[in-house]
Amino acid sequence: MQENKHGISNDCSNEKVVVMLDDKMFTKKPNHSEVKGINNRITRGYTKITLEELAEAIVTGKTFMPGIMETRNDILRRSKDKWHSQQIVALDFDNGLTLTDALNDNFIRSNASFLYTTFSHTDVINKFRIVFVLDKVIFDYTDITQILEGLLELYPQADKNCKDGSRIFYGGTTIHWFDKSNRVKTEQFIKKSLRGDRKNNIYISPPNLNTSALNNSTKISNQKVSNIEAIKARDITALHGNIEINEVELKLSNVEEYLKTMNMPVYLGIENHNSFIDLFHEETNPSASIYKSNKGNKQWLYKCFSESKPFVGTIIDVTAKLQGCDKRQAIKFLCELYKVKIENEDALRAFQQNFYDYTEVFSQDDFNVAYPNLFRVLIKTKCLSALIRLLSFVSKNINDDNGYKIVSFHSISTLANAVGVSQSAMGRKINLFTLFGFLRKLADDEIQEDLLTHLNSKKSINNRAYRSTVYEFPILSHEELLKMEELAIIWLENNLSLKTVNYEGIYRSFGREVADRCFPQDTGKEITEEHDENVMILHKKVLELIEAKGWTTLKEISENTYFLSHNSESRKKEIIGRAIKEMLDTYDLEILPLNNQLKNEMKITPEKMPLRNFPKIIRRKR
Repeated sequence: MQENKHGISNDCSNEKVVVMLDDKMFTKKPNHSEVKGINNRITRGYTKITLEELAEAIVTGKTFMPGIMETRNDILRRSKDKWHSQQIVALDFDNGLTLTDALNDNFIRSNASFLYTTFSHTDVINKFRIVFVLDKVIFDYTDITQILEGLLELYPQADKNCKDGSRIFYGGTTIHWFDKSNRVKTEQFIKKSLRGDRKNNIYISPPNLNTSALNNSTKISNQKVSNIEAIKARDITALHGNIEINEVELKLSNVEEYLKTMNMPVYLGIENHNSFIDLFHEETNPSASIYKSNKGNKQWLYKCFSESKPFVGTIIDVTAKLQGCDKRQAIKFLCELYKVKIENEDALRAFQQNFYDYTEVFSQDDFNVAYPNLFRVLIKTKCLSALIRLLSFVSKNINDDNGYKIVSFHSISTLANAVGVSQSAMGRKINLFTLFGFLRKLADDEIQEDLLTHLNSKKSINNRAYRSTVYEFPILSHEELLKMEELAIIWLENNLSLKTVNYEGIYRSFGREVADRCFPQDTGKEITEEHDENVMILHKKVLELIEAKGWTTLKEISENTYFLSHNSESRKKEIIGRAIKEMLDTYDLEILPLNNQLKNEMKITPEKMPLRNFPKIIRRKR
């Protein structure tokens, strides 16, 4: 029986597979705190295991993960972006398909290896998982997604979250075997038209399999190979035999620029680098060239001049394209190849780990329990998922020039693309994150002198009113998050929205000091005279309405108030939103959600308010 050099079998008759397996046994479904422990333990390594051994581990209550995660930056975590490969897939059924139906289903009997019942399975409510072994190891996440989507099309009763490659499956109680030699034919589910040309995306190197249960990868340097083949296979030993290397120690912030100066023709083993056949598409006439940048930075560039397959990139881009990996993986490979040592690497790694741990706080199930009001604000404003994506994106920007911190001066458009929202929405979300303290907008005296000079120069050249904003993303403590809870209460009590999060709105709701903190380039900004007059008009109208019947609503205020100009509904809502906090504090008012008890207390009859209408009302405090 043949095994590939990862120790992972592609032979359908070999029952050994690689999974990530927790070593702790449970007798019931783990709770939230126990899941945290599972997430930490399950990424400690990989287990090469037979199907019988996997089934035995499951019925002893151990959690397993079919997807293999890859170590990046010396950190191994459970997330889809670190998925490397997979040969086991599973479907989770909580309803819609009975255990008897599953055991007698023709496709399942012919393709699945075994089925196991979950901790919460009963004779009345059947809950179970079906485990399949694929006919080969899959190294492309698009492929594994298509396979799982294909299975979910066959069995729509299964949990749709099964197509997440980083999903874990808890242990269970009873195993029902089908056939240990069953293998799912993967090609029936993979849509070749979507896969494109993958001839260069050769996934030869396994993830960092640290477990002693797996064989070390066989290096291709035992045979005569080209540099291109060695790069694709990540065979550093072979490349060291062809490239002269000088060890160097650098700050992390200088590593990327240093790598780009490495001699790319020598790295790729291309002698006639002025004109050669492109590495990334088939052609008969040479269209590729490697040359030094004319910007005086000593960087080498690879360029394909083909009209159908144009490409320009540095040594990092070329490496990522050859290996089918992302930029960070390519940089890590090149650092190892060129023996680049990072100054204070252990401290940087510890900081990065701390930031990852901090970011995970917001994606954990108990976040809404620990910080309920903050959670409500982030959900209500549709900012929670944006916050998680933003923190993940900027985690690549660790700055070690002045201590360890994450500093970013990306444009709003770059951040918007990373998060997946419009630029205007991103701007409002950034302001909210600044108000609560998830990030800080740095003032001039907090920015490195050379960077500030560069940003001001760009501001002048582009004739802009503001320079690009520089953000710092601190790692917040539990105590700091609790302070955000208090701010969230004020936000919710005053019915604020993202549209009010500008200088004037924050000034009205939270005061000058907070407004200056959120908008350091507007420090000391004067509030317009027209706005002050509009606020006075608003205050007068609210007091009149409350005096008339003891209470009012935001809708009634908007309908009965006429400002100096711009009286559209959206403009009125914006002015009211900015001024509501100051007004409540000034006149000792409160805003409350209406209910039947409050209707009786305020003597609000159906003539004044429909029976099923329960808006928020404003009244004097009692």
